[in-house]
Amino acid sequence: MENLTTVVEELAKATRHNEKTVGCVTTTDIAKMYNMSTKDMVSFLRDIGILTPKGMHLTPKYIGMGLTLERQCVHFSLEGQMKSHTYLVWTQKGKSFLKELIGKYN
Repeated sequence: MENLTTVVEELAKATRHNEKTVGCVTTTDIAKMYNMSTKDMVSFLRDIGILTPKGMHLTPKYIGMGLTLERQCVHFSLEGQMKSHTYLVWTQKGKSFLKELIGKYN
Protein backbone atom coordinates (compact mmCIF):
# COMPACT_ATOMS: atom_id res chain seq x y z
CA MET A 1 0.00 0.00 0.00
CA GLU A 2 1.16 3.48 -0.81
CA ASN A 3 2.30 5.82 1.94
CA LEU A 4 -0.78 7.62 3.35
CA THR A 5 0.77 11.05 2.79
CA THR A 6 1.41 10.20 -0.86
CA VAL A 7 -2.17 8.98 -1.30
CA VAL A 8 -3.62 12.16 0.24
CA GLU A 9 -1.35 14.35 -1.90
CA GLU A 10 -2.27 12.51 -5.12
CA LEU A 11 -5.99 12.65 -4.35
CA ALA A 12 -5.75 16.37 -3.57
CA LYS A 13 -3.84 16.94 -6.81
CA ALA A 14 -6.46 15.03 -8.82
CA THR A 15 -9.26 16.98 -7.12
CA ARG A 16 -7.63 20.32 -7.99
CA HIS A 17 -7.04 19.14 -11.55
CA ASN A 18 -10.65 17.99 -11.93
CA GLU A 19 -12.21 21.21 -10.60
CA LYS A 20 -11.88 22.75 -14.07
CA THR A 21 -13.85 19.84 -15.58
CA VAL A 22 -17.02 20.52 -13.59
CA GLY A 23 -19.83 20.79 -16.14
CA CYS A 24 -17.98 18.71 -18.72
CA VAL A 25 -19.48 15.50 -20.11
CA THR A 26 -17.96 12.20 -21.17
CA THR A 27 -18.15 10.70 -24.64
CA THR A 28 -20.53 8.14 -23.13
CA ASP A 29 -22.84 10.97 -22.01
CA ILE A 30 -22.81 12.42 -25.52
CA ALA A 31 -23.48 8.99 -27.06
CA LYS A 32 -26.48 8.42 -24.77
CA MET A 33 -27.99 11.74 -25.93
CA TYR A 34 -28.16 10.25 -29.44
CA ASN A 35 -29.10 6.69 -28.44
CA MET A 36 -25.68 5.44 -29.51
CA SER A 37 -23.17 3.21 -27.80
CA THR A 38 -19.89 4.77 -26.74
CA LYS A 39 -18.10 2.52 -29.22
CA ASP A 40 -20.27 3.76 -32.09
CA MET A 41 -19.82 7.41 -31.05
CA VAL A 42 -16.04 7.03 -30.91
CA SER A 43 -16.06 5.29 -34.29
CA PHE A 44 -18.16 8.12 -35.77
CA LEU A 45 -15.83 10.79 -34.32
CA ARG A 46 -12.82 8.95 -35.75
CA ASP A 47 -14.46 8.49 -39.15
CA ILE A 48 -15.15 12.22 -39.50
CA GLY A 49 -11.68 13.21 -38.29
CA ILE A 50 -12.42 14.62 -34.84
CA LEU A 51 -10.57 11.90 -32.91
CA THR A 52 -7.30 10.22 -33.83
CA PRO A 53 -7.50 6.65 -35.18
CA LYS A 54 -6.06 5.24 -31.96
CA GLY A 55 -6.73 6.43 -28.46
CA MET A 56 -9.08 9.17 -27.37
CA HIS A 57 -7.27 12.27 -28.59
CA LEU A 58 -8.39 15.16 -30.75
CA THR A 59 -6.83 15.43 -34.17
CA PRO A 60 -4.51 18.44 -34.58
CA LYS A 61 -7.19 20.45 -36.39
CA TYR A 62 -9.35 20.56 -33.23
CA ILE A 63 -6.69 20.97 -30.54
CA GLY A 64 -6.76 24.34 -28.81
CA MET A 65 -10.38 25.10 -29.64
CA GLY A 66 -11.59 24.58 -26.08
CA LEU A 67 -13.67 21.53 -26.99
CA THR A 68 -12.18 19.10 -24.47
CA LEU A 69 -10.32 18.82 -21.19
CA GLU A 70 -8.77 15.88 -19.38
CA ARG A 71 -10.19 14.46 -16.17
CA GLN A 72 -7.92 12.52 -13.83
CA CYS A 73 -8.98 9.29 -12.13
CA VAL A 74 -7.09 7.81 -9.18
CA HIS A 75 -7.74 4.21 -8.16
CA PHE A 76 -6.02 1.31 -6.44
CA SER A 77 -5.03 -2.11 -7.73
CA LEU A 78 -5.95 -5.28 -5.86
CA GLU A 79 -2.43 -5.19 -4.44
CA GLY A 80 -3.07 -1.70 -3.04
CA GLN A 81 -0.91 0.13 -5.56
CA MET A 82 -2.19 3.59 -6.45
CA LYS A 83 -2.78 4.13 -10.14
CA SER A 84 -3.87 7.17 -12.07
CA HIS A 85 -5.05 7.85 -15.59
CA THR A 86 -6.68 10.67 -17.49
CA TYR A 87 -9.55 10.61 -19.92
CA LEU A 88 -11.10 13.07 -22.32
CA VAL A 89 -14.23 15.01 -21.37
CA TRP A 90 -16.14 17.47 -23.52
CA THR A 91 -16.60 21.08 -22.42
CA GLN A 92 -19.95 22.79 -22.94
CA LYS A 93 -18.41 24.31 -26.08
CA GLY A 94 -17.42 20.82 -27.21
CA LYS A 95 -20.87 19.45 -26.45
CA SER A 96 -22.47 22.23 -28.55
CA PHE A 97 -19.94 21.64 -31.33
CA LEU A 98 -20.80 17.93 -31.44
CA LYS A 99 -24.54 18.63 -31.34
CA GLU A 100 -24.23 20.88 -34.37
CA LEU A 101 -21.93 18.44 -36.14
CA ILE A 102 -24.17 15.44 -35.50
CA GLY A 103 -27.17 17.46 -36.71
CA LYS A 104 -25.48 17.79 -40.10
CA TYR A 105 -25.23 14.00 -40.37
CA ASN A 106 -28.82 13.24 -39.27
